[in-house]
Amino acid sequence: MILPFNAGEIWKMDLSKTDNTFPEDPKQCLQYWEGMNLAIDKWKHRGLNIVIDLYDNKKQDSSTINILARHSKNLPDVIIAPFHTRQASIVADFALNHKIPCFLPYNPSDRISNNNPYLFKFNPSLVNIYKHIYHSRLAQEDSSNLKFHIIFKDNIKSELEIAKVFEKYTGGNIDSNQFTIDQNPKVFNFVVTNKKMLLSNHLLQSKKNIILIPSSDDKYINSIITSIKNTKAKVEVYGVPSWENSELLDLKNMASIKPIIYTDYYNTDTISAQLLDNTYRKDFGESLNADVIKGYDAMNFIAENLLNSGINFPHYIQKFTYFGIGSQYKFEPIYDKKKNIDNFENKAWFKLQLLDGEWKNIK
Repeated sequence: MILPFNAGEIWKMDLSKTDNTFPEDPKQCLQYWEGMNLAIDKWKHRGLNIVIDLYDNKKQDSSTINILARHSKNLPDVIIAPFHTRQASIVADFALNHKIPCFLPYNPSDRISNNNPYLFKFNPSLVNIYKHIYHSRLAQEDSSNLKFHIIFKDNIKSELEIAKVFEKYTGGNIDSNQFTIDQNPKVFNFVVTNKKMLLSNHLLQSKKNIILIPSSDDKYINSIITSIKNTKAKVEVYGVPSWENSELLDLKNMASIKPIIYTDYYNTDTISAQLLDNTYRKDFGESLNADVIKGYDAMNFIAENLLNSGINFPHYIQKFTYFGIGSQYKFEPIYDKKKNIDNFENKAWFKLQLLDGEWKNIK
């Protein structure tokens, strides 16, 4: 298990100061690991012998390579890859060369997967989610009544790549535009072929505008939502999974738009979740959150498959849907143009919509 705990950044903090902010990556890694550790304890009590080698790759390529070199002869049965794309790609290549199943906890990037049938994404790629939205909306409504838009930040390479791939996939049947803010922060513009156009003039009044926003930048998203609200056009807005747990998104401002996200996680507050919360509070002194539950569900899923399928792991996992406390998984192969398996991706999505100030499951 290789995660970017980046422990050195934590030790640099002055713990005597009350205004410290725990670095986001180490915090997320720590909570994900805490959830996995709770699941490991459960399976050890059931008699499953699990040995975990846990590493901090410090969000560095060199550290990641050195960690993998230690295991070049004593190969693991499963690898949990780092969160960030560059290091995850290094680990994925190692897993492919040695035929080891490799799981990506968060990163849905298509740049990591390249003809790798040993790579498994818990989070589906945005491109595949957008393909699903595109086809499902065209199946529900006459295409002449719809206009698709994808809005991305001008300096984010990954968002530009998503826009280009999706624009090509739809045969140009989508507006792919950068969204910028002028010097006057109250004026929001699209950049369309180097010409600036007010958003209110860009959205079509005669059609329903399907707006896809692949951004996790809270300030940027709040600006876009404000601009959309100032138009009189009919809109349907789709965001990304991180919107669900963001503390800085202005949900009140979003309320009238009722945006939709697709995600692999939704806390149903079941009895199992309450029991896990009691255990977590006892061990760590705080309540459960999404990262803890995701780690717990992922470890349970992997352990159950290792136990049930033995040497057939990981090929058995695509045959059933797994329901965890807050997650659900059904891995299906993603094929390239030559019909080779590019990777396996989770297709058991939750469809959440912001209703009455809360993200609710509407699927």
